[in-house]
Parts: sequence; C-alpha cells; structure tokens
Amino acid sequence: MIYRDNYDYLRKRSIYFKGGSSDSVDEVYNAGMLQLSEHQQEMADELFAFYKNGTGGSWEETQVETKAASTGTNQVWQDGSGRDGMGRQVTETYDIPAEYETQRTWVPDGTTNGYMDMEQAQIDANMELVPGETALSKAQIDANMELIPIETAAQESVLGLQMEQNTSAMELLPGQTALTQQQINAESGLVKSRSDTESAQLNTARIQANADRKVIGYDREARQAAFTYDKEKSMADLSLLPQQTALSAQTMADTSSMINERAPVRQAFYQEAQNGVNAEDRANRAAADAAHAFVNSNSTSRRDSARMGINPNSGRFTAMQTSNDMNRAKAIGGARTTARIDAENENFGRLQTAMNYGG
Repeated sequence: MIYRDNYDYLRKRSIYFKGGSSDSVDEVYNAGMLQLSEHQQEMADELFAFYKNGTGGSWEETQVETKAASTGTNQVWQDGSGRDGMGRQVTETYDIPAEYETQRTWVPDGTTNGYMDMEQAQIDANMELVPGETALSKAQIDANMELIPIETAAQESVLGLQMEQNTSAMELLPGQTALTQQQINAESGLVKSRSDTESAQLNTARIQANADRKVIGYDREARQAAFTYDKEKSMADLSLLPQQTALSAQTMADTSSMINERAPVRQAFYQEAQNGVNAEDRANRAAADAAHAFVNSNSTSRRDSARMGINPNSGRFTAMQTSNDMNRAKAIGGARTTARIDAENENFGRLQTAMNYGG
C-alpha cells in the first residue's frame, strides 16, 4: 500500500512506502529501494546501448532541466492569529528554483558494431544476393525448358517400345496357350502317381506307429529303471553329506590358515614392489665402476708416451689425454644412463608382477 501527503514547496514533501496499517516512514528502506531502482535502470541503459551500438564508446552525463524556475505565493495573516483574528491578510511571494536530473547518454566511438548494425549488414548482404539468385533461377528455368523436347522424345520412344512389346506378347499367346494345356495334361497324369505314393506313405506310417508303441513301452521301463537309480543315488549322496561337510570345513580352515600365514609375505612382496630399487643409486654405482676402470689410464698413457718418445708437454700428448678424458666421460655417462634405465625397467617389472599376482 502506498499513499502520499503533499505539502507546499516550503514544507517537506513526504512519501510513505509501507505495508500493513502503520503510517511510519522507513527512510533507510526507501533510500535502498531508490538506489536499487537507479542501478537497474543503468543496467538496462547499458544493455540497450550494447544492442544498438556495440561495446565501443563511453557514457556522458548531462544535467537536464525537468522543471523550470517559478514564483510561488503564500497567504499570511499579519497578526499571526489565524483567519479569526482582526489583522489583515497579505500575499507573500517567493522563488521556486528549477529542478534538474542527470541523464546518461552512450556515445559510440565507431570501433565496434551493435546487434542492430549486424542485422542491417545481413539484410544488405541478402539484398545484394537477390540479383544473383534471380539469375540462377532463370538459368535453371531455361535449362528445364531446353530439356522438355528431349524428355518428350524419350517418352515417345518408351511408348513405342511398349507397343512393340504388346504386339510380341499377342503373337506369343497361342504358343503359351498350347504349353499351358500340355502342363495341365502332365499334372493330370501326376495326380494318380501322387495318390499311389500317398497310399504307400500311409501304410508306412501305420507300420511306424505300431513300432513306436512298442518303443514307448520300452521307454517307460527305461525311465522307471532310471528313476529307481536316481532315488538310490540320492540316498547314497545323503549318507555322504556329513563327511563332505566336514571335508569342506577342514578345507576352509586350511585355506584360512594358509592365507594368514602368507599375509606377511604378501605384504612384504607388495611393499618391495612399490618401493622398487633406487635408480639414482644404481646410476652412481655404475658411474663409479666406469670411473674406476679409468683410474690408471693417465699413468699408463704417460708410460706409453715415454716409451714412444712423446713429450708429456707436447700437443700430441695433450690430444691423447683429451681423447682419454672424453672416452672416460662417455663411459661414465653411458653407464649412468644404462643403469638408470635398467633400474626403471626393473621397478616397472616388479609392479607388473605384483599386479598379476593373484595370491
């Protein structure tokens, strides 16, 4: 429920927004509702600007006069005692200032296009395609018109072929009639043969029925014997049931005991498979072995050079030392790489074995 009490301009104009029967004013609520309404209006303006002009541009705020300045009057009693007093009533005038509100306007900068521009561009593009589509349709119509004589000639050829086929069929009719008569005569001769064959089949069926009756008697006796055997077998199986139950219980107990005994081993196996080997340690050990092989290589090279008369300070000896150092580095690097790859493959093999292990 909303109602308003209006006073003149010099007094406060109050707007009451309330629910129920109270007429109290909630200024905080009113201010929040006003701010929410203004924010929603700003969002609507931005959405419309984007729809119309795109995202390129900026908002400009201008003050727009909503109510022009005017002059107001007020009746005042000189003695201040109201209308019942004896004083004179005079008219006072006062100025009412103009009222303004801030309006926001979106000014596009032309860098982007709005949705309406896109729609118009599509319409313009479609209009440009109209002449081409009209020419294409006309070309198709002309092509169809050129095909009409060819299709007519083809239909006439088909009609002539059908007439020739009908004439040939009429010429073949007497021969087909004679052939049909011969087939009828042959069928008549086969009827007697079929009757004799059916009579023989009926006699054979009678003999087979008599034999089946004898077999049914034998089958009844065989089923009775099988029933007696099954009954005796069931009694024997019932007598063995306690021993089978005891055997199953013992087997389950043995299996449970074996599982409990193997649990620590299985746990250790899985743990070892998960931990694997230290690839870096394997690589370091391989590098150390390779380096050990080159421990005495420098002294050996010096002795060999001395025997060959090579000066240790010469470039040739330095080249030999450099080659020896390069071979040593290659050997160490290759040993480390090979050991690391072997360790990783071994770890993967352990995990694969653990995955395939079903114990």
